Amino acid sequence: MNITINGAPYEMTMEHHATLGQVYKQLISSLTESGMVVAGIEVNGEAIPGGKIWDLSSQSVTEIQTLDLITRQTAEMVHEAFVSANQHLQLLISETEKTATMFRVGEELGAQDRFGKCVSGLQWFLKALDALRGMMELDYANMAVGGVSVEVTIQEFVPMMDEILEAQAENDAILLADLLEYELVPKLNRWRELLPELEEKTLASVKIPNNEDSKRQKS
Repeated sequence: MNITINGAPYEMTMEHHATLGQVYKQLISSLTESGMVVAGIEVNGEAIPGGKIWDLSSQSVTEIQTLDLITRQTAEMVHEAFVSANQHLQLLISETEKTATMFRVGEELGAQDRFGKCVSGLQWFLKALDALRGMMELDYANMAVGGVSVEVTIQEFVPMMDEILEAQAENDAILLADLLEYELVPKLNRWRELLPELEEKTLASVKIPNNEDSKRQKS
């Protein structure tokens, strides 16, 4: 099996009976130590979506001609993920505030449409946090931001959304507007404040220096 990383040949020792999964784990370990993360994978010239590589993990290396990896700096990808999350929260907060106003003034048809987008937007944010947890192998239960564990802070959305969905089911537009404006929006704003700390601790947990650390090391 021929291996390339960012187009350059990569030499590694592997047993004849080794599987793709074993080789890939070894590659990931080496890349992680170098502060890199896999951004793209091709097996035998075919692009493999993220996570799908493990569907092929039991294949023998003798069955595979080429394994090509594209990598990026882990710190760079983490930072981009947090920038994206912050921008998403900004839009979600604006959308939630507009939705609350529309419910309050009786524009329920348009408000219901916006409400669906707010719920989807919140789900996207929570899935992004979960994806970050999985990709970086983070222990949210024991990682604190703002003095509270990340896991607990995420779970605070559950009873809040239960109330919001109950108000929607009962067609209580005023209560729904209040919950969106005075419960959900402050929570989303709080998360915007917590993101920089979460980014810093994410980088620290995988021993990746942040920008300020890098500057100090160079000076």
